[in-house]
Amino acid sequence: MKIPIISVNTYFNSPFQAHRNFSNLGLIRSLPYDTVSFGAMKKNEINGIDLLVVNKFKAPIEKFHSIEDFHNWCNERIAEIEHKNFPGRQEDTEYKRENILSEWEYLLKHERKFTPAHKLLILDEITRDLSENTDILPPSPNKGVLESTIHEIENAAIKNRKCQISFLKLYNEKMQSSYTKELGKNKTGWIVIPSKESDYKHFENNVRKLNALSCKTWCTKDAGDCAKLENDDFHIYLENGKPKIGMVFKDGKISEIQGELNDYKIPVDYVDTVKRYIKKNRHRITTDIYQKIKESERLTTRIEQIKKDLEYATPIEIFNYFEFETSENEDGTFNISHYEQPDFDISFSDLGINENKLIENVKEIHYDGDFRNSRIKGFKNLKFIGGDALFHNSSIVDLGSLEYIAGDAHFEGSNIVSTGNLKTVDIDLHIWNSKLKNLGNIECIGCDVYTDSNSKISEEEIRKVCSGEIIEM
Repeated sequence: MKIPIISVNTYFNSPFQAHRNFSNLGLIRSLPYDTVSFGAMKKNEINGIDLLVVNKFKAPIEKFHSIEDFHNWCNERIAEIEHKNFPGRQEDTEYKRENILSEWEYLLKHERKFTPAHKLLILDEITRDLSENTDILPPSPNKGVLESTIHEIENAAIKNRKCQISFLKLYNEKMQSSYTKELGKNKTGWIVIPSKESDYKHFENNVRKLNALSCKTWCTKDAGDCAKLENDDFHIYLENGKPKIGMVFKDGKISEIQGELNDYKIPVDYVDTVKRYIKKNRHRITTDIYQKIKESERLTTRIEQIKKDLEYATPIEIFNYFEFETSENEDGTFNISHYEQPDFDISFSDLGINENKLIENVKEIHYDGDFRNSRIKGFKNLKFIGGDALFHNSSIVDLGSLEYIAGDAHFEGSNIVSTGNLKTVDIDLHIWNSKLKNLGNIECIGCDVYTDSNSKISEEEIRKVCSGEIIEM
């Protein structure tokens, strides 16, 4: 009797069988789902980060017959990212970005634990904000922080199948934590980043540390500004892990102090913190810094007086105090002439005024709505802005009930991702260097749309509602 010879290919006549039998032999780890299914895959067959990526990128799972098909699709998207160029405003920004992205690609290529879905999620998020209109750099790769971030996202995605956690935000938070261990749990205090002259050996790492800890409005957040660390140390004050004060030295003296607004002014809330730090460490200061400290002290006195004047004021009384024109409506809402911060040197937050409560019942703004540097999160009753709307560097994420902007709408440099209920922009729409994902319910744009190559909004979508030209910045 002949004994039949069974080849490996015959024995393992499908990838799934091969996986199953090798798994039984203990040669490879079992996957959380089969690698092959008969017919198109279904969402209930996908878990964890794979599912998060499917949802985030709207992957066409009806075309996938196995998890390998999905990963091949991910690899195609990865290749598109890897072949893109990322120029910035400065000539050397593209070179710096490419160097950091090369480090990421090397790490992801040589770490087998990261699947194509992991890689797509990572590369998409770290390149998302690399606009040609900025000099922002991607975060530097750190193997330990990366593994911790992916592990946390994986667990969150398994527990919640609709999870939308941001890799970039979580990774940056963990990177910042790795740089601020000396501050303890509350992450409040001063961090000194040594200069090239003080610590030549770790200069490159210190530049990355400065970039990671800097406020998004500071030049040290863009293109890894090395000049600030060439000869003198850089001092940063963090409060609950967030940068509040940046202190630049030159020739042994404090030559520049910046707050979150990057306006060359010492924030009144932190002038005492700055003074104590200077006194404790016997730092020398320039004449200009001395004058700025005095200006902040005088401003503090003025702010305290305004706070007393407005202690029991209603929103309408607050607007009237700062000479905004107001008018009340029968439905309990009211209108204001315009919107801006109360003074060039004073913001509503400096006065302890909650801007969300302040504007909650405003229905119409008759002229410009200047929300730059505003702490407003969204609009509850606002429907009409009669002039330009400026959202740069504001906290606004939700336009709420806003339907009509009679002037230009400036979304560049804002946190707004959707135009919500907005239907009309009478003049120009600025969406370059913005986070807008779509035009929502916009029906008409009276003139031109200013966009850029990184915009997520297609030319076809713009053409449907734009009466003028599409201008690329």
